[in-house]
Amino acid sequence: MSGWDTVDVGFGDETANFGPRLESGSPLYQIETKATISHTGKRLVTVDGTDNDQKTFSHMTFTPQTEDGFCDLVIVSRTQVHLLKNINVKELRKELFSSPLTALTNNDMEKAQLLHSQVTLQVIDVERYHTELVLFTVSGPENNSHLISVGSGKYSICVWEKSDNKYNLVKQMNSSAGSGVSLQKCLQTHCGNLLCLDTEGTLSMINLQLLTVMKQWEHDVIKDFGVMEMEGQMNENSLTDVKLILLASSPDGVIKLEICLLLMDEPLYSLVLSPWTFLVETAPYELVYKAKANQLLNALLPWNVNKLQPDEMADYLQQLHSSLKMIKDESYATECCITAVLPTFHDTFELLLSAKQRLTKAECNEVKQSPKGITGKMLTKVIEILYRLETYQKAYGEDNFRGESWSEFVRVNMLNEVISQLRENNIITAAIIWNRHQAEIAKEFTAAVLKQILDSISDQASSDQLKPWLADDFLPFVIRVLPEGLPPVVNWIEQKARSMEIYEKMCTLPVRYSGTCQDEVHNDTIISDDGSDVFHSFNLLVHQLEELLHLHTKYKCKLSLARFIAETTESLAFRILDRIIAVEFIPSSIENYFKPFLKEHNLDEDWMLFQYIKYKLQATYDVIKAADVPWSDDIKSLARDGLATNHSKTADIKELTLLAELQKILIKYRLRKCIVKDDIAAQQLVHYIINQNKPSCLEDALHVTEVFQKLNDVDVYVIRIHFLIEHNELEEVIALLHSLPDSTALECGGHMLNYVKVILENELSFDEEDKQMKRTTNLAYMTSMCQILNQLLKQHLDVMEKEELQHDLELLTLVLKLQVDICIPLMMDNEPGL
Repeated sequence: MSGWDTVDVGFGDETANFGPRLESGSPLYQIETKATISHTGKRLVTVDGTDNDQKTFSHMTFTPQTEDGFCDLVIVSRTQVHLLKNINVKELRKELFSSPLTALTNNDMEKAQLLHSQVTLQVIDVERYHTELVLFTVSGPENNSHLISVGSGKYSICVWEKSDNKYNLVKQMNSSAGSGVSLQKCLQTHCGNLLCLDTEGTLSMINLQLLTVMKQWEHDVIKDFGVMEMEGQMNENSLTDVKLILLASSPDGVIKLEICLLLMDEPLYSLVLSPWTFLVETAPYELVYKAKANQLLNALLPWNVNKLQPDEMADYLQQLHSSLKMIKDESYATECCITAVLPTFHDTFELLLSAKQRLTKAECNEVKQSPKGITGKMLTKVIEILYRLETYQKAYGEDNFRGESWSEFVRVNMLNEVISQLRENNIITAAIIWNRHQAEIAKEFTAAVLKQILDSISDQASSDQLKPWLADDFLPFVIRVLPEGLPPVVNWIEQKARSMEIYEKMCTLPVRYSGTCQDEVHNDTIISDDGSDVFHSFNLLVHQLEELLHLHTKYKCKLSLARFIAETTESLAFRILDRIIAVEFIPSSIENYFKPFLKEHNLDEDWMLFQYIKYKLQATYDVIKAADVPWSDDIKSLARDGLATNHSKTADIKELTLLAELQKILIKYRLRKCIVKDDIAAQQLVHYIINQNKPSCLEDALHVTEVFQKLNDVDVYVIRIHFLIEHNELEEVIALLHSLPDSTALECGGHMLNYVKVILENELSFDEEDKQMKRTTNLAYMTSMCQILNQLLKQHLDVMEKEELQHDLELLTLVLKLQVDICIPLMMDNEPGL
């Protein structure tokens, strides 16, 4: 017979080599072609082979260990079972894995003989019961275990029980050897049942306690089968999670690989295979669960989890835990738990906690799969990550948990994270991380790192948050870990206290630690790089801050440190009075704060009050003088308060007020750079303002007269009347006179009458050409003057004043008539000639 002599391995793309698979159901199971053996173009899929020689041992197993540490070793061949009983495993483990100075390693034969003498041998000749042994296994708990033999011949199943240190046959199940059918394969489940496949392709499930058939699969001819169980969730009565792997042949000859639940007939998955396919037992289910765990972890990633419904996500998490329990590779399972990026804090915590519990149990039981020390190292790593997860929770909050940020946080350097949080002004977060990971930080803490930390603290950092961390954690840490780093820390605290805006809050930090620093270093003098005593300036700062705090708490006077240092005792008393915000609080403030301060510092009350008034007015004058124009409301209020006092500076403040108003007017008329230095310039300014004819020009011009005493209001009114007459605004002239007091209006009328007399007198000396040019203007003035005199006669004047005005009106009316009718220029003083 020719052999199958062509072997191919290392297939890459299976579809390219074998074509697409004909499968149904969820593609959860990993099916890989490991090798092919070829003969004349046909292929046989296989992986492994076994040596079934009767002279070799085919199987070896231990019975469960009893409470006192004993078990039996079962060694199986095709015809016999050898039982080495009463092996003291507990004592052997102690001797093999404890210290080198033990009985066996020292060739202590007495101890070795004692252990050897406890072991007995029993040989069972299985040929008496089975012509061919298919399965020999152990079943039951540690204190009541049974040996089960399954095979062909007289009996199909035999149950052996230990009694008086000997295994005896207690029950058996007859075979159907007369029908020509025999068992070809048998597997035991963890729930105490046997799955037996006979030579006709019928699979049966047999209960070991009753030795009765519970179920048979007869729909297809089953060529081979396997069992998949969830060991981590099984109990002896559970069948729900047991899965069968069936290699079945349908009536039409199609070979299928089917996976189904033990209690269900419909397959969960099926795959059409080649006719030359066999199942080979290699314990590969762990690879399947590894692949499943990876698939679930990928589905639960933050960028994938949004695709899942809440119940789907919960189911995936449950499947993940179940899959990890089926993986016996502790390193792999632990790495999955450590690197998992799950959607919530609770899920992440539960997964890491399960890894911790698993490794703790493994370490206690001294799991043989892991070399000594590996399990402990993995457990330490898991505990460290759990501790870091707790840090994340405390620093950022459980509700703010995000898988992406946790994935970064689990790998980040804790020192760098502290510095990053300080730069972002997250003081509380930085303090939590620092407090919980000081041991890690201490390993890389240097002078350069210290400077980097101090530089990273924001100027806007809250002193309420910064103060406890600096005082309780950071400063003691520096003293303990890097004593030479104390000088820059002390200098930094000093500068920070001097520069922070909220000094009264920050000041307690140096006060609190001024003594502690020196106590920690045994009161030694610490010299900084420039040769100065570090604590000299620091203690001076502490003293100043204590005084500042005293001023704040006892006298309710809040000052910055810089302002406090610049003050004298007398000026501090003034600051106490400055804080009074309303007149009604003056008596109580003087009684409760000002007088006690004076008494504490031996200052005279009357003299201090006099000096305060003097100081305030001088300060008011200096502030007003330096203020920009236009003045703010505060400056205006300050000026009003200064003008309300009776002091030598009151006149100066009034002058400043008038100058400010003048400057305001100049700005209004775009004359910001104009300098009005004398009365002539002031009069020119008044003319300019009046000529601009703004609605407020009269009021603005009157303000100029307040500054320059040689100008008066009548001058301004006369200039305004001239402007109105020349611009034919006679009604405005009458309205202005009507609005003025009688005496002022009479004085303005006198000025205007004199002006008319002057222009009439001048007109006589003009040549004919000039007379024609001036005639229109003079007539306008004469007409307006007549109206002015009529208005004055209506105001409240005495009899003599009215008679004089009446006379002037009649005379001016006559002159005007002559000018208009016959063009004869006359002076008003030529009354006799008229």
